[in-house]
Amino acid sequence: MYTLTLTLTLTLTLTLNLTLTLTLTLTLTLTLTLTLTLTLTLTRCGDGSAAALGRQCPALTSLNLELLTKLTDLGVQAAVRGTRTLLQPQP
Repeated sequence: MYTLTLTLTLTLTLTLNLTLTLTLTLTLTLTLTLTLTLTLTLTRCGDGSAAALGRQCPALTSLNLELLTKLTDLGVQAAVRGTRTLLQPQP
């Protein structure tokens, strides 16, 4: 989450030698969500490739590993262990 604060100061001088200073503070809060999805269906990806993906892509949020004949449970476990987000519940 990022917070941006802007301060605007406005000074008005009237003909009666009266100075009015108005300070306005605006706070804007932005929430950014990054979704990183990778689909490897019907590729030659195996255990080593899946483990490397987990290590090199720690922000991966979705991984599709359908129909990968060279991938075993060990490769899937290694991929999940390497990421921060694959085991996190999705809203």
